[in-house]
Amino acid sequence: MTAHQHPDLARWQRLLDDAGERIRNPEAHHQAVQAVANDLLARHVITEGEHQDMADFADAALMHAREELVGVITTGTYLRENSSGPMGRASVEGLVRYNREGQLSMVTMSADDLGPIRGLTWTTRDGRVLNLVKVGKYQQGRRIPYLSDLDSCRLALDQLNALREEGCDKACQSLQQALAIAPFGLCPACRDGFDLRDDCRVCDGGGIVRR
Repeated sequence: MTAHQHPDLARWQRLLDDAGERIRNPEAHHQAVQAVANDLLARHVITEGEHQDMADFADAALMHAREELVGVITTGTYLRENSSGPMGRASVEGLVRYNREGQLSMVTMSADDLGPIRGLTWTTRDGRVLNLVKVGKYQQGRRIPYLSDLDSCRLALDQLNALREEGCDKACQSLQQALAIAPFGLCPACRDGFDLRDDCRVCDGGGIVRR
């Protein structure tokens, strides 16, 4: 099967290759590709075997699009990365809102429910379970990075101590804010004291523990 066999085959191929539309709405794109293939089969432009090949291509494109569902939720808006778009700009894909039942959900711009968000898990309406990763929060208009692991917190604390010794108060403020929302904090026993933490049984010498 080649594109020059029939003008509509070229149209089907262009639709299949439309990465922008595929990433913006994978399910709708898949349905449109299948609809064109079904029409070609009904008009006897393609054979049953060719129709099956086209269905396989459509399914593969859908799976690939779902794997590319990567983005960021910021200020209640879900922005999906679109590397195929102009300059790799993100597109608005949904809004995080409470539905009528009081459940936090992802919704479209037209208020269609895309599935509930519970904790750091988003279950889409087609049954996929997507894990959300906390990367930061906004406080007084400023984005504060989220230090999710012990090593990141330890490094930030060491940097904070070094900056305090140098008297860099402005730089200290951003690190203090990041450490304040981190899941790890100073050990309540040794308080990260240099002369105490090595023998501390609470933090095992780390100086910080999970809150």
